Amino acid sequence: YEGAVPEDILSVVRNRRLFLLNGPVSGLLSNKLTMALMSQTLCDEPHHFSPQECDLIQQYIPWTRKVVPGPVTTPEGETTHLETYLVTHKDQLVLKPAAGRSGQGIMVGRHTPSEQWQHQVQQILTRQSQPQSWLVQQYLEPMPILLQQGERNCVYHDTVWGFFMFGNRYGGGVLRAMPTTEGSGVINAAQGASAIVLFEVDD
Repeated sequence: YEGAVPEDILSVVRNRRLFLLNGPVSGLLSNKLTMALMSQTLCDEPHHFSPQECDLIQQYIPWTRKVVPGPVTTPEGETTHLETYLVTHKDQLVLKPAAGRSGQGIMVGRHTPSEQWQHQVQQILTRQSQPQSWLVQQYLEPMPILLQQGERNCVYHDTVWGFFMFGNRYGGGVLRAMPTTEGSGVINAAQGASAIVLFEVDD
C-alpha cells in the first residue's frame, strides 16, 4: 500500500485486534442458520434468486441443512431421510452448532468414530425442543499450506478461508490455519488456529 496507512487500520494492527464481519451483514452471517436457509432455498425454490445470486451461493456457501427429522435434499440432488444420510455419509459431513458456541462442539465426520457420531446425531434429533440449533454441512477439504511454527520450523497447516469487513470501508480475506498434526479437522481460533489477514484498501 503506497502512502500513509489509514490510522484506523494501524490501530488494529498495533493492538493486535481484528473485528471480523462487523459490517452491515454481520448479524446475518454470525448465525449459520442463514447459510442453511440460502442453501436449502437454492435447491428447493431457485426462482427466489437471480442467476447471479445462485452463482454466488453455489460458489461460496457449502451444502448446509438444519438437523431436524424428515426428508432432505442431498448435495447429489436426491431426496432421502436426513437421519439415514447423516449415518451413511458421515465422512462427507460436519455437524456444528448454528450459533453461540465460538467454534466449540464441531464434529468432523471423517475424524469422529462411528459410534460417537451416531450418538451425537441421536442426541441432536431427540432434543429439538431446546433452543440450541444444529446444522449439518458438507465437508470441504482444507487447503494444505506450509507455514512457520516457532522460530525455525515450518510445518504443514490445514487452512480454511473467508471474508471479513472492517467498518464500512475496508474488507479483505482471512485464513485460519491449524497444524495438520492436530488431527481433529476443526480449524477454529477458539481451538488454537492462527489467523492470517490480507487487507484490501481503497486508495
